[in-house]
Amino acid sequence: MEMRDHSKQKLVSGSNLQGIHQRYQAVLEIFVRKECSLTEVMRQYGIAHNTLRDYIGICELKVVDAERYKRVIEAEREKVGKVSVKCIELSL
Repeated sequence: MEMRDHSKQKLVSGSNLQGIHQRYQAVLEIFVRKECSLTEVMRQYGIAHNTLRDYIGICELKVVDAERYKRVIEAEREKVGKVSVKCIELSL
């Protein structure tokens, strides 16, 4: 069984969503390819369950409705000058 070291990936924070979107996409790809549980995928990929849980709403929005995601991000950036996941999820 393959275990990866993702410690060199970008830190995930409320103002840097790129890292979480990359991780989420990788988890989805493994989930579909290996047809195993989400818990098993996260274990194999090396991502903490809490990390995915905390950011899943914004990740799903980007996957399901990329245009609305862009509008929400831009609106948040205009309001406060930076993107905060907590504020984004409150505005949805």
